[in-house]
Amino acid sequence: MLGHLWNRTVDHYRTETVRNATGGLDEQRIQVGVLDVRVPQPTALEWVMARSQVGPQQGQAELTQPVYCDPDEDVQRGDELEDPVSGEVFRVVAAIRPSEAVYLRLDTQVLQAEPRVEVS
Repeated sequence: MLGHLWNRTVDHYRTETVRNATGGLDEQRIQVGVLDVRVPQPTALEWVMARSQVGPQQGQAELTQPVYCDPDEDVQRGDELEDPVSGEVFRVVAAIRPSEAVYLRLDTQVLQAEPRVEVS
């Protein structure tokens, strides 16, 4: 197992559709659990490529990032992993298991944290 390589603990969220009191459907973001993961640093090329995608009408770059976890974790496409320390959110685009199940690779889209406003 590769557990000694995990460098972050993230909250695992999934959006589910539930019936509301009026018979309609609502989407709810629920916490599935907590995961220990490895988030490698993006390479310089990845940062340059992400920043080059910023157009005049966009406020931020889109950065994709692999995230690794234990192979038996129940992570699905569309799930979100949120770092409670940094506020970063990793939206899962794909979950890939190698031929020998020693880890689960999650291809994610990184969403930068919104700045927090202190109210006094």
